[in-house]
Amino acid sequence: MGKVTRYQSVLSYAKRCISEQQHRNRREFTYRILFRQLPAPTSSLPSGKWANDLVTELLHKSTLSALLPSV
Repeated sequence: MGKVTRYQSVLSYAKRCISEQQHRNRREFTYRILFRQLPAPTSSLPSGKWANDLVTELLHKSTLSALLPSV
């Protein structure tokens, strides 16, 4: 019984680590997409809803990453 419990603990820990890694990869991938959409430094900054949405998304992501403990 002890071996089964230990195996289940290791398995659940591994699944959690994989899940956290996938979540981290998705977040990094989202950052890459957002930064690709940023205008070139020489161009004028966009205005309107697109810019507001981008700023809101970046603030949300940075707030989440500050609140989540880094592993």
